[in-house]
Amino acid sequence: MRADINRWLLWEAAHWFPSCYVYLVENVVKPLLKAEPDRAVTDKEAPNWHRLANMLDERLAKQRWLCGDKVTLANIAVAAPMHLHPPYQKLPLDAHPNLKRG
Repeated sequence: MRADINRWLLWEAAHWFPSCYVYLVENVVKPLLKAEPDRAVTDKEAPNWHRLANMLDERLAKQRWLCGDKVTLANIAVAAPMHLHPPYQKLPLDAHPNLKRG
């Protein structure tokens, strides 16, 4: 269990956070700075984001939480980069029902 949690923590830091961050900058930070979001930037990131979201969605299709039957630090770490999603971050969650259910 510890190894699985560590795996998800490292995955989140190396892959998930950077991908979610693109949506955060474009849809949250830029508007706060009175700059226009660049749709080309999020469109470019979308295939990578969906690939990563599919990994999470497939895992959550098999079990309620990432690492077994209880919430762990892995769940909190993976959820953290998504905390401004509705309505600000605008992550494309519709194609990922298990991820969307949270």
